[in-house]
Amino acid sequence: MKKKILISTLVLLMAVFVFTPVGLHDPILAENTQVDVYEDKELVKSVVFKIGAPEYFVNGETPGVKMDAKPFIKSSRTFVPVRYLGYALGLNEQDISWDDPTKTVGLEGKSYLQLVIGSKVMKSDGVSQKMDVAPLIKKDPAERTYLPARYVAEGLGYEVDWDDANKIVVCWPKGETKPDISSVVEYIDQKAEKPPVEKPITERPEPILNNQGRLVIEQRKQFRKELEKTIVMDKENNTISFYLPVLPEGFEWDIGLNQHFGPSPDDSVYIVGRERLADGKTYVFDDIRYNEMDRGYFTFGVCKKGFVRSDSTALFLKTGEIQYRD
Repeated sequence: MKKKILISTLVLLMAVFVFTPVGLHDPILAENTQVDVYEDKELVKSVVFKIGAPEYFVNGETPGVKMDAKPFIKSSRTFVPVRYLGYALGLNEQDISWDDPTKTVGLEGKSYLQLVIGSKVMKSDGVSQKMDVAPLIKKDPAERTYLPARYVAEGLGYEVDWDDANKIVVCWPKGETKPDISSVVEYIDQKAEKPPVEKPITERPEPILNNQGRLVIEQRKQFRKELEKTIVMDKENNTISFYLPVLPEGFEWDIGLNQHFGPSPDDSVYIVGRERLADGKTYVFDDIRYNEMDRGYFTFGVCKKGFVRSDSTALFLKTGEIQYRD
């Protein structure tokens, strides 16, 4: 009899330790913070995640619930830390589990979802569903598990929409009218860091010309250095931004921005090429897929209007390396 009791106890302990609710030592979360977002045990009316923002918004309430990690875009999908995604969608700590040997996340809501790190298959109540991206573990700086927001939200009974202009994901109960989230958008817009207002160009710098009527190399280098200092590569949100300094009358920026995903010309994307961008302005380009490209370049130099540059600065998008071609 004692032997049977001992065996039963061991089996129970194994069950507890093999598949447990998410804890402090799992890569899913670094702290236990729970938010009660159920309303009379119904799905919440709306959940909003903003790319790059350390808070999410439930039922249009602002300010939002603070996070110590930020959603990001990879392979055109929004990834959110599993703890925050689960809590935002109405789950509690006991509804989120982590199986370390198999690297499997379990989420118990309207359906029981299972997602495996590195696998593009999600199980919903035991039925396999293909995804076009896989859950991943990322250091932020602590290890965290990130899940593709759309697949998880839809699996838990939500509609999902992407607002490209504001870079936000909106979730609401399936079958209901899309909620009004204008208060959240207004709050996000007010908090956003705005670039300085660009004043109309009233005065241009004086050119220092050589005997060919071109800017001397020292002045061209000076303008390139000014531009270089303004470049911001945001690899989490797949953007690059920069300011084009004002040039002397009769001169313009000759820039190129491209990314390549394979050996074929069809694998290349030329974002800026032959067209010339006006100086005195800040530019932001998105969908710069740093982690997917084989190589990519941002090149820039100064030339007379209608001509091409003879020297340039090249930024390697994959590595961040700078090269000067004089």
